[in-house]
Amino acid sequence: DGDTLVSQVAVYPMKIRIFNKTYNMGGLTGVGTYPEYSNQGLMHKLLETALKKMKENGQYISYLYPYSIPYYRRKGWEIVSNKITYEISDYQLPKNHQVSGNVKRVKYDSEELKETYEKFAMHTNGAILRDDLAWNEYWLWDPDDMMAAIYYNKNGEPDGYVIYWISEEIFHIKDMIFNNEEARTGLWNFISAHFSMIDKVEGNTYTDEKLSFLLEDSSIKETISPYFSINIASAPIFI
Repeated sequence: DGDTLVSQVAVYPMKIRIFNKTYNMGGLTGVGTYPEYSNQGLMHKLLETALKKMKENGQYISYLYPYSIPYYRRKGWEIVSNKITYEISDYQLPKNHQVSGNVKRVKYDSEELKETYEKFAMHTNGAILRDDLAWNEYWLWDPDDMMAAIYYNKNGEPDGYVIYWISEEIFHIKDMIFNNEEARTGLWNFISAHFSMIDKVEGNTYTDEKLSFLLEDSSIKETISPYFSINIASAPIFI
């Protein structure tokens, strides 16, 4: 009857950094079809339309988190990032190493935290530049007791942060970023200071950060799995 939603695709207008240059990106999400309308080619048509609209809007790159890697490969998306999930026992936490800066806890949604991420994203290949919409999506499914801490260098400038929560004697790391080795060390000093409260640390990182190599005790548990996929509609944009 023309007013019933049976299938949908949402495209968020975003920006990303690739090789120190900013590009428009279409973040594909909200993909779904009601079961009674499946196998009718609706999603195929919607994805074709979405890609066409993205090109018209100058969004020649699209990110998504694939619920089915084979399905999205057939549509033109390919894995671009792998994620490492890790577990570190309390006795494996790195020892304290002196740094020139310090760590302070802040509100998880503070402007200073966003500024710290912006500084990191500007020189990180493939990073999303988060506006209010992107930050809202970032926090969407998180627990209410989320906390954050920022590492400040000796000049008082933020050089990294850790976003975390503690539950059932586990230190859960949602995200940790740092611009240099000193910031990484300072943040791990902060995490290790919780050793009397926790049994282990669990978190996620990415394959370009060799976490186990950097730890004194490298015999930690790590699981690698595919993460985000990318569609590049026009390679000449990189020329």
